[in-house]
Amino acid sequence: MIPLLICVKIVNQGQSTSKKFTELIDDQWSLVQSLLNWEPPLERGKPRSDLRKVWNSIFYVLTKGCRWTYLPEDKDLYVPRSTAHDWLKKWKNTGVFDSVLSGLLEIALEKGLIDLSQISVDGSFFPFTRRRKWCRSRLQVLIHLLVDYNGELLAVTSTAANGDERKQVFPLLHQAGISHKLTKHYRREMIILERDKGYDANWLRSKLFNLQIFPCIPRRKIGKSSPERPSNKETREFFRIESVRWVVERTFARVKRRCRRLLMRWKRLPGIWEAFLSISLIHNWLKNLSG
Repeated sequence: MIPLLICVKIVNQGQSTSKKFTELIDDQWSLVQSLLNWEPPLERGKPRSDLRKVWNSIFYVLTKGCRWTYLPEDKDLYVPRSTAHDWLKKWKNTGVFDSVLSGLLEIALEKGLIDLSQISVDGSFFPFTRRRKWCRSRLQVLIHLLVDYNGELLAVTSTAANGDERKQVFPLLHQAGISHKLTKHYRREMIILERDKGYDANWLRSKLFNLQIFPCIPRRKIGKSSPERPSNKETREFFRIESVRWVVERTFARVKRRCRRLLMRWKRLPGIWEAFLSISLIHNWLKNLSG
């Protein structure tokens, strides 16, 4: 008789053994402090928590993908879960994360870490939990990323699963400051935006041209195409545009590997979910600038 081999895999929730979490170093924390642009409220009775420990706690939950209850009980590096969650909501509502992210992008562009010669946009579905009664189809999320020529993160947004990807192009450009802030450091006359057929729309091309952005988007094969209209291949060959669509898929894989909290949407409130999206970009650029 062949023995039955039963393999039992013990999974320790919240404790990822793939990589040890690294707290904020002094250079990273000084960079965050200089970009906060936020005045903390006055202390009333109870002393305020150490903000560096708050950022460590938030980054721990983001990278490990654990619940708030699995925060380490090390008072020298972390704060209690309720404290970290409250500061997360407060900074999201006051625009602190947007201010820090905008400053990091400007610093990265000045140091030459961002190449705006060609940018790419894409969306990817992220699963949602079905373990709770409030989970419905409307909670399915579609994350949209804007990356540069090398696949570095510039902006991120999220919509419902049935959201229109084409309408997220301009919120992404506005979040990254492509149209006003970042382009003041860039001397190229026109930026190339590359995407797939899902973004095919004449109104999108027209608005991108008004922003001095060249849309390199293939057209869908629906109906009869005009013989006078050049194909996407002919356009690439004429303007010598290299295809870098694959860098967006690589960036999605990198985000899922580094920010395990984004692998599945556990949060019902959209504000908390969007806060984690912004923190993922901040975490990425802190690693790049300090490295």
